[in-house]
Amino acid sequence: MKSLPTEFTSVRNQSSVSGLPGYSFKQIARTDTIALFSKSRGSNSTPTYEVFRIRVTPFTRFPDGGVSEPHEAMPADEKWGVDGFSYQSLQDAHKKFLSLTQ
Repeated sequence: MKSLPTEFTSVRNQSSVSGLPGYSFKQIARTDTIALFSKSRGSNSTPTYEVFRIRVTPFTRFPDGGVSEPHEAMPADEKWGVDGFSYQSLQDAHKKFLSLTQ
């Protein structure tokens, strides 16, 4: 199974009209099931922080014949607030991370 990368850029929420870069994520802390990442957009932006339960997506075969191997992922958008949480400060994010790991 492919693990969640420790650094990646998301283009899912990037607007082609706005011309803004995607969000850059960098892992700060992790257990087997919980992760804490910083999130920023561009080199001059102030980072925010995301704490989430790592989900495992199963093997999937798509109608067009394509496949997706099992891999770790962030929670789906509809699970934010249940399995994923956003914070403005690293201190608050770290507190949440610790509460989820106990």
